[in-house]
Amino acid sequence: MKKLFILLLLIIAINTQGQNNYMTNDEIQEFLDSMIVHKNQFIGKTMGDIYLLFEQVRLPIRYFSIDETSAWIDPDGKTYLTDVILYTEDLEDMNDGKEYFEIRFELDIPKIDSGLFYRSIPAETYNMWWNAFKQQTTLMPIKDIWFSRDILPI
Repeated sequence: MKKLFILLLLIIAINTQGQNNYMTNDEIQEFLDSMIVHKNQFIGKTMGDIYLLFEQVRLPIRYFSIDETSAWIDPDGKTYLTDVILYTEDLEDMNDGKEYFEIRFELDIPKIDSGLFYRSIPAETYNMWWNAFKQQTTLMPIKDIWFSRDILPI
């Protein structure tokens, strides 16, 4: 089964290599469904492995964020990084009602203050921020994966 899954990923990567276009929503759905079925192969891998895979299969990442614990449950009122969230559309398109995928990666990391994490990323331009975000999260191991396909109400 593992060989079949790896073969599927290689076929997708080969078919999309050299093309400028990204996966369609139906292709993304199929890919993510397969990824979830075989998620045990990704648990323990790093976010860097995911970034590389998504680039190889041409899965578009146009927006990203983190999830964090609640300040209300921490005695010092701090929040801690828990998840990396990747989106296939940018925030403006999502707010305009365009369909998108939200892909969540629960991280297997010690407490990282989310405020300090965000302040460590330069925000001058999106590309700089995305590259710095990837660099900051690339070695973080994955604990769980799930996704949703959504449209924000207008």
